[in-house]
Amino acid sequence: MKKYSILLLILAAVLPLSSCKQNQLPEWKEGMMDIHFISTARGECAYYVLPDGTTMMIDAGECVGAGRGKYPASRQRPDSLTRPSDAFAAYIKHFMPAASKDSLDYVVLTHLHIDHMGNTERGFAKDPEGGYILTGISAVNDKVPFRTVIDRCWPDYPTADPHFKKKSTRNWIQYMHFGDSTGRFKAEKFELGSTSQIALKHHPEKYPDFKVLNIAVNGYYWDGQKAVDGYDRAVEEPRENACSCCNYITYGDFDWYTGGDSHQPQMEIPIAKTIGHKIEAMKANHHMAWNTMDTLMLSILQPRVIVSVSYDTHKPWIPVLRENIYSDAGYTGPKSVYFLGLHPDLLQQMPELDEKAAFKDGHVVIRVLPGGKKYYVYVLDDCDPDYKVVKRDGPFICE
Repeated sequence: MKKYSILLLILAAVLPLSSCKQNQLPEWKEGMMDIHFISTARGECAYYVLPDGTTMMIDAGECVGAGRGKYPASRQRPDSLTRPSDAFAAYIKHFMPAASKDSLDYVVLTHLHIDHMGNTERGFAKDPEGGYILTGISAVNDKVPFRTVIDRCWPDYPTADPHFKKKSTRNWIQYMHFGDSTGRFKAEKFELGSTSQIALKHHPEKYPDFKVLNIAVNGYYWDGQKAVDGYDRAVEEPRENACSCCNYITYGDFDWYTGGDSHQPQMEIPIAKTIGHKIEAMKANHHMAWNTMDTLMLSILQPRVIVSVSYDTHKPWIPVLRENIYSDAGYTGPKSVYFLGLHPDLLQQMPELDEKAAFKDGHVVIRVLPGGKKYYVYVLDDCDPDYKVVKRDGPFICE
């Protein structure tokens, strides 16, 4: 009887632990590449762990005032009391590999909008030394060290442009100048056409088939040999969204494209033509809002997986879903679309979306296995501090 009681105690201790581990994202191991989309429904933030443990964050928006305007906002995650920047920092710390030494190697701001860099909400604290408001990326930096921060303009910001006179933009510029001048991080301008600006830091020799191409910025795209202007500047200057920093990542047979809020055929189509073939996955351009996800672009790229960051009833735009994404106008092949923070009103406007969407809520993680031959997509609970896995799809085979 005594031995039986001891066995029960052992089982009681071990089984819950085993069950808990089964609900966790398996630990990243060298050779894997993880692309995390962190869900708050108040801004966009992606966190990358590259094959040798090099880390990168792309954007960290903070729109605590979302929903005050024309389009109702989605429910904030994990709750209404947790600032997005705090949620981003906690998530990144949770999944930081040992090789990174608790720092982010690269931070890229795709463009200067508050849902990507942070707003200057009244009541936010200021950095005691730099005097800038801690918001979005700068607030994450208050908790996580950065090594290199890249934006589309550094150091020559066009101050004559009205956009650069906005308080939120001026706050970003102040943050960049202070961080670079004090050695807090190295500030850089996004180098169009470069395959070396964002590179593996630890063991690049192990992964010769890994590459990050800076494929578009400031309304210019890389055609494989030179920078090409996507706009006739005598007629139209690209707006801030169209100036987004865009990356094309290849790892083995896995291809990934992310273009910030780049939109309009002037950018979407030539970027797709530069890539020139079917890819495994992409982030939806400009949250699938109006005038995005062109069908010709889709017919070239034919992504198996699309991740779309949503946070109000305008993103995604229902006609874009019906006419571009879930029609055969772009391509007829299989497609899995994962949404972060999809507003329930959109399901009323498009009831079939409930079945068509691969998932509608949660953190989304694309995990590429060593060698880049196949990948999985995980969805994590965005209201759970332990980030439990609620869905796993795959393996998807890279072509």
